[in-house]
Amino acid sequence: MAFWSLVVLGFPFLHWVASLTGIKSITFNIAQFIFFLAWSVCGFAWVCMGTMVNDASPSAEALSLINGISQISIVLPQAISPALANSLFAASVDKHLLGGNLVWVLLFVFTCLAFLHSLTLKEHEDDWRTKQDEQDD
Repeated sequence: MAFWSLVVLGFPFLHWVASLTGIKSITFNIAQFIFFLAWSVCGFAWVCMGTMVNDASPSAEALSLINGISQISIVLPQAISPALANSLFAASVDKHLLGGNLVWVLLFVFTCLAFLHSLTLKEHEDDWRTKQDEQDD
C-alpha cells in the first residue's frame, strides 16, 4: 500500500520533469520507466486483496457472500471515481487550489490513510479450512 503513495506523487513529478526537460528527453523517459515500474508493483495489491478477502471468510458458506460484497466495494468506487476525479482535477486547475495541485494532495492523503489502515490487518487465529482438512484425514 505504501507504493500507491509514490505512484500518486509520480504524476506531478512527471509533469515537472516534462516541463523542465521535455517529453523526448532521456531524463523524462527514465522517470516514466520508474513510475510505471512502481505502478506495476502496486498491481500486485489486487491479487493480495483477493487472498485477504478469501481469508476473511469465517466459513465456506460465507465465502461467496464476502466475495460478492468485496466486488461491490471495488466496482462502486471504480464507477464513481472518474467523474469525481475529473471534476476535482478541473476545479483544482481552474481555481488554482494549491497551485492546481489539490487533486494530488488529496489523493496522496487518501493513499497514506489507506496504507495506515492496511497496517491494522491481523492474522486469523481460527481457520475453517484447516479444520476441514483435519476432519478429512
